[in-house]
Amino acid sequence: MPKTGGVLILANHLADVDPIVVQVACPRPIHFMAKSELFEMPILGSLMRQFRAFPVKRGEPDRGSIKRAVQLLRMGEVVCVFPEGQLSEDGELQELKPGIALLARMAECEVICCGLQNTNRVMPYGSIIPRPSFR
Repeated sequence: MPKTGGVLILANHLADVDPIVVQVACPRPIHFMAKSELFEMPILGSLMRQFRAFPVKRGEPDRGSIKRAVQLLRMGEVVCVFPEGQLSEDGELQELKPGIALLARMAECEVICCGLQNTNRVMPYGSIIPRPSFR
């Protein structure tokens, strides 16, 4: 991880705990692109903003979120995107959304691919409470 300069982290998405895992592993603060529905929830939306997340509208091209990500990256910030656009129900890599290549090209920054494993065992698909331990 470069100490300075814009960095785009692309991570697969297995569980709701993935942003926490990525942030703990990264020595720099991360801005996360997250589905806009999360920001509509009173407590969660406030927490998302406090933890540097910004909304993206799914199911349609969202130029505003792409512009925000490019702006942050050009300012030398770290941005994490889950390019599958949703959690993987079966733990397998899903098809990537097409806007990711555009984002990487526009930002002209370092790109790091992050492969997460077993986070879906800590918090299985559809679960709202993490498991305290798993085998």
